[in-house]
Amino acid sequence: MTQPYRMGTVEPLLRLGLVVGTSQRFNMYRLAPSGERILQSLKGEQNKLRAWATGSKLTRLARLAPDVPLPTGSAKLLERQLRDYGDAHRRRALLDLSDEVLRQTNIESTEPPAGIEQPHWNDIRSGVALIQLRDAALDVISAIENRLTSSRQAGLTVHQAAQAASSSMELTAVRASTMLARDDTSPGQLAHEFARACRSPAEDAVAELAKRDGTVIRLLPNGQVGLGPAGGQLDTRMDDEVEQEGLGQNDTVIPELPRITNLYALKRDLQLSMADH
Repeated sequence: MTQPYRMGTVEPLLRLGLVVGTSQRFNMYRLAPSGERILQSLKGEQNKLRAWATGSKLTRLARLAPDVPLPTGSAKLLERQLRDYGDAHRRRALLDLSDEVLRQTNIESTEPPAGIEQPHWNDIRSGVALIQLRDAALDVISAIENRLTSSRQAGLTVHQAAQAASSSMELTAVRASTMLARDDTSPGQLAHEFARACRSPAEDAVAELAKRDGTVIRLLPNGQVGLGPAGGQLDTRMDDEVEQEGLGQNDTVIPELPRITNLYALKRDLQLSMADH
């Protein structure tokens, strides 16, 4: 049950210089000196966990509760890593900008808010466009899956599949055009490649989505679209909506980019930890 959460911490731990290691496996990392310093004030909790791992009874770890502020020293060290470690200039720009200002900024505007560099703003806008395109494409896949499940047919022609998802296909084409009008700094411009596929004639776009997915729906050898190995099952994905679960409407900064919302949430937590000290 903890695997998705552990895997979700890998990139931030590396990006902030808190761990070192070359493997992508969570349990192959070791603490960097900065990580050691941040945990220094939690030695008591570490000792309890070590004792528990060797058979002792685990007592309550009050200081590790998610609603308890970090020790002040640890919070200051973590804030320093956020602002200064590695290629941190974009993080600093966001941290120095009020989340309310960013929340009220029109994402359709090409003009960045004060303090955000133009290339950074372009990347934010492109990220939003790509996520919106992805979500629209997932709606297409879902509509085709629903038709296949309800009809109990082994396959649909690409024409039938396109008809089953016609309204979602229209929105997907619009989202694709938006993505193509935005910058694409991904390796090989894969975002634009995906957008061009989604803006193809409906039947071609359906076939491409089925080939790319292959899990919920898939392109059959006879050219029809059928259910994939996960088709017709309950959705168990841990997607961005799940990551945002528990956040109030006013807490979300840019809904399509939860990392930015998480950055501001961390900023508030650190400010709380350092308050009155």
